Amino acid sequence: MVPGPADHARNEIRGVPEGQSAPVGFLIIRVYVPDDATSVSGGVPLPEVTMRLGGATMLRQPCEQPFDPNSYTGPVAQLAQAGFDQVIAGAASGAFPGGTPETVFVNPASSSGLFPNGDNKYLGTALTYQPGRIVVVRGKAPLFPDTRAGVPVTDPDQQVRYWSMCQNDLVSPYPVVACAGDFETSLDASGYYTYAVAAPTDLPSVADPTVTVLPWGDTTVPKKVLFLRYMLPSSAFYPQSIQASQATGADPATVMGPYYPDAVYCSATTFVAGGYAACRDEAAG
Repeated sequence: MVPGPADHARNEIRGVPEGQSAPVGFLIIRVYVPDDATSVSGGVPLPEVTMRLGGATMLRQPCEQPFDPNSYTGPVAQLAQAGFDQVIAGAASGAFPGGTPETVFVNPASSSGLFPNGDNKYLGTALTYQPGRIVVVRGKAPLFPDTRAGVPVTDPDQQVRYWSMCQNDLVSPYPVVACAGDFETSLDASGYYTYAVAAPTDLPSVADPTVTVLPWGDTTVPKKVLFLRYMLPSSAFYPQSIQASQATGADPATVMGPYYPDAVYCSATTFVAGGYAACRDEAAG
């Protein structure tokens, strides 16, 4: 990572965009889905990190395991914590355009707290808990390379490299409550997913094997946010992707067609009795 223009031929990454400054930065390596489920690093060792400061090159040592962020104190730790809170809070406070109804997936006004990059983009919607009420989401799933099933990432029939649905608390530090990756999401015979975002007390179990349940988490948290992520859409699929809707500024529901996540609030009893269709009728009535 370099302070000025980056030479991508040398695998350089610019630390701060031109004309901007920041007291604290983050260097993140992401492993979305390792082929080996027992290896969070994807079966390879973590990279070695060195820092050049004042003409000296220093090797940065990994944190002791398990990592306890509360063990770091002092001015530097406080500055890092304040910088992190500022980044995340800024993203959360301006995430959704004013007046956007809950359960309507839109392009966030800001997703910096999610640490986006050029390869993945998000749609999101805010949610509020009410006892006995759940959120049901339905949409067509893009084809993806299930590498754990032996599908190569270079398979030309796949539409995205990866996709997932995640639910976060919309309070600092905005933690992820739960995610379902593409390979963890159940589909029906037509390739559609149905998610039920619910507290266990409201939806103890679901008999339908095509439904994927995401836990609501702490029901005392006033706001939640649900995100759909697309990573690296193919050129053929790009016109119906989240990326295309953000590039053009068009309504994502129009751009994505059947791939747009249609979400509704629904009583748990209605969902158990009639599934997504009954919830859609309840919302319309």
